[in-house]
Amino acid sequence: MYDTVDWLLNIFFTFEMVIKVVGLGRVYLAEKWNILDGTIVVGSWAALIVEVVMGNQFAGAVTNLRILRVLRPLRVLESIPGLRIIINSTLYAVRDVGVLLAIGLPSDCL
Repeated sequence: MYDTVDWLLNIFFTFEMVIKVVGLGRVYLAEKWNILDGTIVVGSWAALIVEVVMGNQFAGAVTNLRILRVLRPLRVLESIPGLRIIINSTLYAVRDVGVLLAIGLPSDCL
């Protein structure tokens, strides 16, 4: 049953992505949320294909690709503007902290 739901969700999200790409054209890639959506859809299909073609031989790789599906609930944030602002602010803060760590860590090693 889990596999059936997985396939149905992938088909649904792929259909949604195709409609957006056709409707928006090149503008689709201008928004970071759309890039996240596309990455989730492609990663989910890659996991399913690897699992079907390779079987359990590459279970670790499939598990890593399935981690992308955890990001699916973030798609709901598109419909809640206030929550989207909070998430965007958090992501920008995390990026800035990462830059500070990248600058600060090498100087601490000297």
